[in-house]
Amino acid sequence: MATKEKVPRERESLIFNTPEEARDFVERVEGKVEQDKRQGVERKQEIVGEEVASEIEKYGEESVDLSYPWEHTEEEHQEVQALVEVAFREDLPLALKKVRKSDNYPRIIDLFHDVLTGQMYEAVVKAGVNKQKMGKKTWIVVGVVSVLAIVSILVLVFV
Repeated sequence: MATKEKVPRERESLIFNTPEEARDFVERVEGKVEQDKRQGVERKQEIVGEEVASEIEKYGEESVDLSYPWEHTEEEHQEVQALVEVAFREDLPLALKKVRKSDNYPRIIDLFHDVLTGQMYEAVVKAGVNKQKMGKKTWIVVGVVSVLAIVSILVLVFV
């Protein structure tokens, strides 16, 4: 008896089983981004991170504490990248099942969330969340935030 070969999902499905679930996710993120914008706040990547954490929690994994990131080895980074690829190629529940079987669990869930958030953010930006025109003022803010992020990373690395 031949087994049906699983075909990788289309990229528009993101980490979800259907493109419709992915669109719902993107619409939720867009709605929250718009709500923040009306309040004078821009935290697109944080919103994506919160929504990814919410999706992870749906499958029984506790929310991760992002306020104190652990240091991770190169091996853990490679393992997590492979797990993130499983989330995109197959689905999030399968990736989480593999995360739970990791020798580095529960440590690795934090890194999994961070890497998945970064890649989901890129996918959501491509989907349209970031299509608003940016004026001179916005570019200045982006520049200042980028410099602050680089300084923070250097402080973490060298202190």
